[in-house]
Amino acid sequence: MPRIANGRKKIDIVKIQDDKRLQVTFSKRRANLFKKASELCTMCGAEIAIVGFTPGNSVYSFGHPCVDRVVDRFLMVNPPQDINISDQLVEVYRKERIRQGNREVSEKQEMLDREIKHREALQAMKRDTASGQHWWEAPIEDLNSPQLKQMEKALEFINERLRREAQRQQMVHGTIFPFSNFGSSLTPTGSSSNARRS
Repeated sequence: MPRIANGRKKIDIVKIQDDKRLQVTFSKRRANLFKKASELCTMCGAEIAIVGFTPGNSVYSFGHPCVDRVVDRFLMVNPPQDINISDQLVEVYRKERIRQGNREVSEKQEMLDREIKHREALQAMKRDTASGQHWWEAPIEDLNSPQLKQMEKALEFINERLRREAQRQQMVHGTIFPFSNFGSSLTPTGSSSNARRS
């Protein structure tokens, strides 16, 4: 029985009353906000500063190249001054290192997101198994390429174990199985006398 996905649900944008949910939502959305800001810096070369305070007065900030410089530039307290060639080279190198770091952070975040989705899929599979649906009955349309390859290897492994067990039982008990191949259109192994035994 295929599972029906709920999809994304629209949520009301109102203050969350539950402290635990509020903290979790803040953490997730802060990480996504910083990720988007990092991508904007990397792709467009923008200078961005974000400063946020939690209800518990914890401070979180993101800045490219740094929060102080962007805020100073915004307030025009310390406008950037003309710098010489060596300082420009150092600045270009520093910006490139920051862009590289932002790319690595984005890649790690994407890997983490994929792993979280994979874990959620495994947990859903486990729930389905507990409710009577087996993992091999799950919809394969939702699996990505590595997951499909992993499932294929698992099925090949099971097929090989079944083949070996069938051979073992044939040798030990003299039981003749009507098919020589598992998992295909299955061709009968013996003559009509084998069919009479079963």
